[in-house]
Amino acid sequence: MFSLTACGGGGGGGSKDSGAVTPTSNAVVISSSVASSVSSSTVVSSALASSLSSNSYARSSIGQSSSSKSSSSAGSLSAITQLPIEVLSGAPGLIEPATILVKGAPSSASYLWLRTHRLTWREDGEFAMKFNGSVRPGSKGSVRLNGGPWVQLMNGNAAMSCEKHEAEYGCLNGTYMTVRVRVAIDALGSPGLKVGANTLEFRFDATDGVSSGWRVLAMDVRDANGQTLLTDNFVQDNPDDWEPPLNNPTDIAAGDVLWSRAALTDFGQTPIHGKCASCHESEGYDLKYFNYSNKSIIARSMFHGLSELQGKQIASYIRSQDSRLPQGVKISEAGRPWNPPYQPGPGLDAKPVELWAAGAGVDAVLESDSQMKDYMFPGGVYDPNRLGATGFLNPREMPQAFQYPDWSAWLPTIALEDMVADPSQLKPYDGDTAPANDQQNPLDRLKVATTWLEKFRFTKMESTTDSWYRRWGLYLIHVWGSSKWTVAQVLVCPAVRFSLAIRLLDQDKASPLMLGTPYACGS
Repeated sequence: MFSLTACGGGGGGGSKDSGAVTPTSNAVVISSSVASSVSSSTVVSSALASSLSSNSYARSSIGQSSSSKSSSSAGSLSAITQLPIEVLSGAPGLIEPATILVKGAPSSASYLWLRTHRLTWREDGEFAMKFNGSVRPGSKGSVRLNGGPWVQLMNGNAAMSCEKHEAEYGCLNGTYMTVRVRVAIDALGSPGLKVGANTLEFRFDATDGVSSGWRVLAMDVRDANGQTLLTDNFVQDNPDDWEPPLNNPTDIAAGDVLWSRAALTDFGQTPIHGKCASCHESEGYDLKYFNYSNKSIIARSMFHGLSELQGKQIASYIRSQDSRLPQGVKISEAGRPWNPPYQPGPGLDAKPVELWAAGAGVDAVLESDSQMKDYMFPGGVYDPNRLGATGFLNPREMPQAFQYPDWSAWLPTIALEDMVADPSQLKPYDGDTAPANDQQNPLDRLKVATTWLEKFRFTKMESTTDSWYRRWGLYLIHVWGSSKWTVAQVLVCPAVRFSLAIRLLDQDKASPLMLGTPYACGS
């Protein structure tokens, strides 16, 4: 339970933006009825105040070894800002700085452009209402320039807008987890923009008890024509360079124990039954594979009531794991928290099958459905091998104008142990004979599915993968049909799928279709 949301962290529009580049769509301002309920600056609730005052991590750079670094000094023209900026903490209040270098005329600046991850309140990526039947009011994050006024990043603020594609999906109250936003330069107030080095600050304003922060993936200052005014001083954090914060056998072993046994709390410090391994892959490999930084793991550990030392031990345990990737493939080529798993896109099939779960990246998301024609009809030519009655239009390589959920959205928001009155009874059946379907708990169903997979997956697979895929899907529909455990099954299913997929990788017998295409679980 150490990623960006309760047991998990989001996606964004499909612009090819990466730093200072020209936008591909127009901004659309989203109004909201919550505007009147929000003041000009976010106020962290009194219930969080004591936590903020006692949590040194909330306003420091502890655990910052892999993100949110800005090597700069006032007026420096050689400042380097490392991306992403991770505004992640065990409690709201954290402020992270970044240096931008302005080369153009400040008077021509029109807006600050940001690509954000998990700035939305919809932590599960669904339309579930979080606050008295409506979207939670207020902002999760804010920004300010050179010590000026804080500007809340939320739909109700007319000074902020989303790019057209994300706006069509609800902007910051929609289904996307990576969202490109614009902030009017005028709204950032005095002292304003200046030539040379400028300081942007990003704040974690509030939590709904689920979220532990957000990220800035890219930033720019642009004029009315979308042209950048910045010198490119950005470097991308490289997971290949990450090391365990406590790189010794004792702390790594301690992190292993904490992962499966540590007593956790929710944000209100109420004890919960779930452990880290309850919501993640049993050994935490999902955090390794999707490259959650040391900082994010430490912050999430503290969010769940552990100490900074314990968070570092868990991060060290995750960092020390084998990448389980083919020889010569770097961990940086695997997933990232903001890149949607299984996102289709060109070139995916050419990668090792172990990378298919990482998807083609958020940049593979198209701006509109009409852009698909270039991929369906390359060169404007109809190809019967693609679109004919017996043709094959590869679903893994066909980009879409829709962003899939990020990895954290696949994870359960509540551990199975916290869904039952007596967690000690939540265990799979003994032996080889499963209880009747209507008597099975979620772990019974997992064992049934795993047993079936191990028994038939390799020994009775028919000549074509598609035929097996169909039988597998029909089987899951039958086993995971409606019952008293439906909700739990839906929540645990994605983690189950990832666990089964990794198990197959360990056996070196993974089906490309299995890892490359979402199946079952309503996906």
